[in-house]
Amino acid sequence: MVRIKTILDVFCAVIFITTLLVNITRLNIVIGVGSFVVVVSTFYLNSWKNYQLKIPRWILNAAGLTFVIIFLFTIPIYDPVPKLLEIIVALFIVKWLEREKSRDYLQILALNLFLLVGYAFYTLKPSFMLVLLMSFLLGTSCLMLLTTYDESKPDKIIDLRIVRHNLILSVLLLVCSVPATIALFMILPRTNMPIFSFLNKSVKGHTGFSNTVTLGDVSDIQEEDSVIFRARLAPKIKKGELYWRGIVFDFFDGIKWSVKNLNIQSSPPKFPTQKGIIRQKIILEPYGEPYLFCLDFPVSISIKGKKVLFEPDKNIFLLSDPVINRIYYECSSLKANGFGRPSLQESQVYLQLPLKLPNRLWHPVKRLKKRDNPEKTISNFSKWLTSSFDYSLSELPASNSPLEEFLFRSRRGNCEYFASALGVMLRMAGIPSRLVAGYRGGHFQPMGKYFIVLQRDAHVWVEAYIDDKGWIRLDPTPNISPSSDFVKQRSFLFNLRLYTDILNYYWNQIVISYDLEKQIKVFRNLKTNLVQLTSLSAQIEQWRNFELKKVNLLFVFLLMAATFTGAAIFVFVILRKKYVLFRSPVERVYINFLKQLAILGVKRKSNSETLEELERRARRQLPHELSIKISTFITLYSRCLYGSRGFTPEKIRELREIVKQLKSLR
Repeated sequence: MVRIKTILDVFCAVIFITTLLVNITRLNIVIGVGSFVVVVSTFYLNSWKNYQLKIPRWILNAAGLTFVIIFLFTIPIYDPVPKLLEIIVALFIVKWLEREKSRDYLQILALNLFLLVGYAFYTLKPSFMLVLLMSFLLGTSCLMLLTTYDESKPDKIIDLRIVRHNLILSVLLLVCSVPATIALFMILPRTNMPIFSFLNKSVKGHTGFSNTVTLGDVSDIQEEDSVIFRARLAPKIKKGELYWRGIVFDFFDGIKWSVKNLNIQSSPPKFPTQKGIIRQKIILEPYGEPYLFCLDFPVSISIKGKKVLFEPDKNIFLLSDPVINRIYYECSSLKANGFGRPSLQESQVYLQLPLKLPNRLWHPVKRLKKRDNPEKTISNFSKWLTSSFDYSLSELPASNSPLEEFLFRSRRGNCEYFASALGVMLRMAGIPSRLVAGYRGGHFQPMGKYFIVLQRDAHVWVEAYIDDKGWIRLDPTPNISPSSDFVKQRSFLFNLRLYTDILNYYWNQIVISYDLEKQIKVFRNLKTNLVQLTSLSAQIEQWRNFELKKVNLLFVFLLMAATFTGAAIFVFVILRKKYVLFRSPVERVYINFLKQLAILGVKRKSNSETLEELERRARRQLPHELSIKISTFITLYSRCLYGSRGFTPEKIRELREIVKQLKSLR
């Protein structure tokens, strides 16, 4: 047994704390932490210490009004929601400190709802659905409990089983609302205009792949486990062949690589259909740069509602604006390693070298270079780097000449050091080269059949130009297997994250990307199916020709019959046994008592028969020991029913014990 007020406080506090935590990054830290402390501390004092903090209502109302006025004058026009959320939090604290009446709890639930709406402005993730379901269940239970809440008796107690039954009812209401929710989601008109897009400015990701990349930058990215994009491929290729092209660098000043020559075009050239084409459907997370990722060698990219730009020489695709919201696009790539042919002027661009180049860097170049044999030269350079240097993400060379320190002192570095060394050495040998930044590999999701690419998969590699072959991909970075500590830490948690990511993927595919075009397509398919169902004679003829469809139809009918039968049984059981779910403890004890009498042969004749009349018949028909127990139950039940104290938990337990004794004496 517990006080109704305590249960109401628990449910309202849980809803508030949950909605507060999901909005905490958009609130002032003092307001967020302070409100959390106030709610938890006052709940503890009231529920566990039985101490009610009494603050005059006029003081609370004056404080709430003051907060609202101050916050209203500080609301920015470009992003007003955070300040509005702070106003709601302040009002919640005011109502929380003065909660006594039913209307106070109703206002608390309404404020929680506004906090949830504020969270919806900023996220479209499945986490919002979880918070919404939790708020629905607890909020509905609060509304049902408020029907029994007596403001004049705040210490009134209630059986925890009733609370459990209210939660079960909330679940049933939620289940009943799901079909209507899905129907409304499908039929309500959609719009491609992002009315509230100005409220949903995502935080820029730490990719480092802008127009410049400094040696050592990528190591920061490779420490992150956040998702950068998800991709579904057709046909599927091996993980080791996944090189996701993003940006191509052509200029090196000795410390950083940058893009000096860009020839942006509004539309890519048309490529004839070729064998080996790889089609990709990609969901790219916001990361703050305009470049689109696609497997080498990309030939086309399409995005609904956006214009895609193309750089033909570097073969990269990009948007006119940075990616600050999740986008969906499809791209096609050729499964080829040699492509393109730079002009004479472009070839000179890819032979550029820093003005201050260390003289001793020429020694390994001259030693490994093979005259008139660029392929052998490339092979020698690559083998020397992969076999003589160590891969590392820590203690990277940092000086005014990081490449020289990498090659002749530390002899350890990450991918951009290896790629920079190979690119510079190739240029010194007269072979045009450039660096490509993007991602390598990915983690295959077996249930969804797609690849998850993380920030830690960021990679830099080299492309070298060979006459009669075109640009070829070179990756001088050694393949380093994960350390035992790394595998031990991520073996379970990472695999769990990998499998649960399918929820995010299908949430984005089915819910977030459901636009006007898909809505029209759904209705067209529905119309087609209805037309096909109306032509019953044609369908019967088709079923005669294809036995497989007969089996499928039989399976559908059996499945529908099983579903309706199961639903009917469920409804029948609920209605038949409704006292088990919805009756109070006193009613269940009384019903069990009458059930035991009926088993003993003393069945109540009608609802008009009093308990005293039932007791007299029991004395005449039953042995003395049983009649004594029956009299004891009826006497105690009548005393509680008509007495001033009512049915206390102790009396209910006594009644339940008498019923058990009757059952054992049968």
